[in-house]
Amino acid sequence: MTRSLFEIRTTRDRPTRDAREPERGFLVVQSMTRILPAAVGREAVALLAAYDTGEWVPTPEEVVFAEDVAHGRWAGPFLRAALREAPPAITSGRLTGLLDSAAAVLEDSAGDQEHDMVLVLRQLVDALAPPP
Repeated sequence: MTRSLFEIRTTRDRPTRDAREPERGFLVVQSMTRILPAAVGREAVALLAAYDTGEWVPTPEEVVFAEDVAHGRWAGPFLRAALREAPPAITSGRLTGLLDSAAAVLEDSAGDQEHDMVLVLRQLVDALAPPP
C-alpha cells in the first residue's frame, strides 16, 4: 500500500507512543480510490431515496439525459462524453454532479468498490429512465 505525502509528513512530524500504533485522534489519510467510490455510492443511494419520496424531482431534461446514460457503457470516458453533451439546463443539477464524480472514479481505477458504486448508480438511472 502506498502512503500519501500528507500521511508521510504528518507521521514524521507527530511523535507516537509506540512505533506500531499511531497517536489516538491521528487521522490516517486513506487513498482516494477507497473513499471516493463509497462517497459516490452513498450520494447515489441518498438521491434515489429523495427521488422515491418525492423530495427530488428530476427535470424533463434530466430524465432524457438519464435515458441516454442508461443505454450506454458505464465507463469513465462514456460518462465524460455524455456530460459534455448534457444540456446546459442540467449541468448544475444533482444528477450531473453525481455522474461527474462517478466518471472521475471510473477513470482512475477499477475494483470491487467501483462495481458496487456503478450498481447503485444504475439503479438510480434505471428508476429515472423508463424501459425501452
